[in-house]
Amino acid sequence: MEAPYSTYATVYDRLGQGWFGEAAALEVLAWLAARDAVPSRVLDLCCGTGSASLVFAAHGMDVTGVDRSGAMLEAARTKAEATGRDLTLVQQDVTTFDVSGPFDLVTCFYDSLNYLLTEQDLTWVFERVRQVIGDDGWFVFDLNSRKKLEREWVGAMIATDESDLFVVYDAGYDAETGHSPLRVTGFVREGETYRRFVEEHVERAFALDRVIETLSEAGFGTIHRFAFFDRPPHLGPPAEETDSRWLLFAGPTTPEGTP
Repeated sequence: MEAPYSTYATVYDRLGQGWFGEAAALEVLAWLAARDAVPSRVLDLCCGTGSASLVFAAHGMDVTGVDRSGAMLEAARTKAEATGRDLTLVQQDVTTFDVSGPFDLVTCFYDSLNYLLTEQDLTWVFERVRQVIGDDGWFVFDLNSRKKLEREWVGAMIATDESDLFVVYDAGYDAETGHSPLRVTGFVREGETYRRFVEEHVERAFALDRVIETLSEAGFGTIHRFAFFDRPPHLGPPAEETDSRWLLFAGPTTPEGTP
């Protein structure tokens, strides 16, 4: 079995998965613009193939993308070169990343933080982000909820059935650990034959109140949480545990008058 996002990285955008990062980046920029907050320096954690990073770069921002997968970063580098955008891409783990701040905006999209399997890992990430974010900056990320992993992401799903690419996802859920293992089996055409790859991706569900508490403990004084709907992508009302996906905005300071 291959490491997550090794071969899968080469077909990730072909499967149409870049749309989420693009949509999330645009939603975040619109939310910030409504508050007269226009970032100039952005850190995109778990940037993957660079979909969100390239949206920020297209808006004239200085963007650093961090990802553990070299294959995903190579795809991001190729896309940046094709579009003429400048990205600084760094291969590091999200729990131990070391980049120079401050940043006006730090993002982490497409349930990347669900890949953290312990609360301690979540704490480490929040504390590192707090260290590199500016006094007026924002940390924005999404998470799959327990409902999503337990009820909506269980079973087999076919992603595509094209002449040269076929991928099947098979997910489960362990209520005791909160872990959701996702097995990705793909067949990629290479000449007259197909190459098979298998990867396992494991996500964990976190309780919303515990996520907010951990952000506060890390030094974030302003926290907004919304339900986030995928199709079409848009912010919903304040998030509840029962929503499928959450999008959280965390600021390091508490503005006057904010409860």
